[in-house]
Amino acid sequence: MPHSGNDDIVKNAIITWGCFEAMKQFGDVINRRITITGRMWLLGFLMILPVLFTGYLLYQTHHTTIDFANTEVNGTRQLKTLWPDVIADARDGSRKDGERLTVINEQIARIADQSNLTLDPNLDSYYLMDAVAVKLPALLVEGQAAFAAPDSGDEDAARLMHRTLFATEMARLKASADKSGQYSRRKSLSPETQAALEALSTAAKQLEQAPDQAAYSQFVGAADTFFGHGRDDLETILARRIAKETRRLMTELGVALGVLVVALCLTIIIATGLSRRLKVLSGMMQRLVKGETVSDIPYQSDLHETGVIVQTLIAFRRNLAETEEMRLTQHRLEEESITARRAAMLDMADHFETSVLGIIEGLGQSTQALGRTAMELSAQAGQTRNRSHDVAQAMETASGNIQSVAGATEEMAASSSAISDQATQASEAAAAAAAKAQETMACVEEMNMAASRIGTTIELITRITAQTNLLALNATIEAARADTAGRGFSVVATEVKALAQQTALATEEIRGQIRAVQEATGHAAEAMSTISGMVVGLSDISGTISQSVGQQTSAVGEISRATAEVAMKTSDITEAVDEVRTTAGQTGYQAEGALREVRQLTTQTEALKATALDFLATVRAA
Repeated sequence: MPHSGNDDIVKNAIITWGCFEAMKQFGDVINRRITITGRMWLLGFLMILPVLFTGYLLYQTHHTTIDFANTEVNGTRQLKTLWPDVIADARDGSRKDGERLTVINEQIARIADQSNLTLDPNLDSYYLMDAVAVKLPALLVEGQAAFAAPDSGDEDAARLMHRTLFATEMARLKASADKSGQYSRRKSLSPETQAALEALSTAAKQLEQAPDQAAYSQFVGAADTFFGHGRDDLETILARRIAKETRRLMTELGVALGVLVVALCLTIIIATGLSRRLKVLSGMMQRLVKGETVSDIPYQSDLHETGVIVQTLIAFRRNLAETEEMRLTQHRLEEESITARRAAMLDMADHFETSVLGIIEGLGQSTQALGRTAMELSAQAGQTRNRSHDVAQAMETASGNIQSVAGATEEMAASSSAISDQATQASEAAAAAAAKAQETMACVEEMNMAASRIGTTIELITRITAQTNLLALNATIEAARADTAGRGFSVVATEVKALAQQTALATEEIRGQIRAVQEATGHAAEAMSTISGMVVGLSDISGTISQSVGQQTSAVGEISRATAEVAMKTSDITEAVDEVRTTAGQTGYQAEGALREVRQLTTQTEALKATALDFLATVRAA
């Protein structure tokens, strides 16, 4: 048996420990998942439950007392209903009515039992109920038995016993009534009930001293009066008790409700204050974590856990401020280092840009200038090649024209020889001039026509000379553009130009001579009409003509030689122009090659410049 008891103790201890651990785990879950405000509301709700249960118990307790008193009130009302029968039977002194009174008294006793009157725990109402519902009916029964029936010999002993019991019941009734007064709120019966009790006591004594019908009737009337006042007092006591219990119930429920309200208010105040404090402090913590400034921290005067949290938060803020200051110092040092390094990098980039990009820009500009020069050289070479081709064609044309001039010059030389011969014949035949005037006229006309042809030839030579001079000028310009490659061509063009100028001068002189010949021929034609009269001067005129023809012959010879030289120089110029065209073609080809190289060099220069700029941008952005 002792072993079994120890097992029960161990088992109970294990169960208790398990319950404690389960409650602890449940508390941990609540603390993890429910906010402090929620926990305070939960605590307030848990506080409501016992208060509500206590209120329910109070209500049940007072309600039981009130129901008990209401049952007693109902009993007194039933007694009031039944009491007239009691009085009626008591007034009738027959045995039969006495038996009926006994029955009614038994009903009164049952009503008292069923209506809790006999079970009333309150002494004032209990003793008054006992006097009214128990002792008074018993007193009436004993009074009726002792004094209501007429005397007889064999009933004296019974009457004597009933009178003794009557006196005893009266004493007991008075004792119960007095105790009810003693235990009442005012320590005595009501004046009406007290007077009715004294009247009943006096009537009972009178009945005992003079047992007659009048005294008995007075006694019954006094008993009826006492019952009415006693029952009213009892009902008043019960009603007052019900009201008192109701007030007590309301008071206790009000107190419980007030306590509950106060508890809830305190819970709300405490929960709100604690929640507000924790919310404010947690908000400040979050602001500090985010790096925001927290100027003033409240609740520093709290002497409990929130005060500790505030002090911890102040220390945390101070540490964060020191950390932030250290971070700012480190950041400033890093910024200074970065600024210095960046300044050095920028200086290096500026120096690199000044030196390398300057060289690249100079190289690019030189390359562009070289490209433009190569393009101009290529274009000029093409123009030189084209112009050389044009000059070659022009020289071929000029050579043909010079050949024509040469043939015309030979014809003019032959004509000049014929004129010279004719002038000689004219001089020799001056004497026979008159006879041959007509023949002379014909010769003069023929000479005039030859002179006209010579003038036409001279005009052709003049145009050729002008064209030759223009070609020589163009050749000189092109040779000047060709620079070194056109120097030889420039010399040839200069010589051609000089020869053309000489040819122009000679042609101008020949034109003058031809004009003179034409004028002389004109004069001769005019004079031929009077030749017959001027034979004497024919010899002089013939001499003049011979001299002029000599000069003309000489000029024509000069023209022929000049024309031959021009033809020879034209051939040389044509060869030189061919060489110039060939040289210009080579120069253009080389210029195009140089232009391609320059373009490639320009592309590489731009790529080098872009690479340098990217490098500088990277350095400056670092």
